[in-house]
Amino acid sequence: MSLGIAAELQIAIFNALNGNLGTAQVYANGNAPDNLQAVYVTIGNDTHVEFDNDTSLGFESTITLHAFDKTGQRGFVNLKPLMGECYNLLHRANIAVNGFKLLGIDQEFEDAFIDSDGLTPHGVLRYRVITETI
Repeated sequence: MSLGIAAELQIAIFNALNGNLGTAQVYANGNAPDNLQAVYVTIGNDTHVEFDNDTSLGFESTITLHAFDKTGQRGFVNLKPLMGECYNLLHRANIAVNGFKLLGIDQEFEDAFIDSDGLTPHGVLRYRVITETI
């Protein structure tokens, strides 16, 4: 039984990334431990728009990932390789989304910058995912 596209897609992205990013951990948005001093990814905001036709029901979704380097390392030496790993694991991948057939997943954009604290390298990656119900 499907939990719905929002939950199932977050689980699928988590499963695709978790354990596959070297030492970097993956968290749902808001679940990273306070004062974490590591390189990590959070699965952030998402949107879901119906993508129906005459023969099937589906969704066009966007999923935003946030990558952080809170090790104290200056610059993007740890962050950009992590963002590249996310790209390699997700762009055009064949991930399993419970209750849905994955029609495609593509990276829309990525951006790397220094966070508002003036110290933390922060990356944003957004993926467009198209699914249909099974």
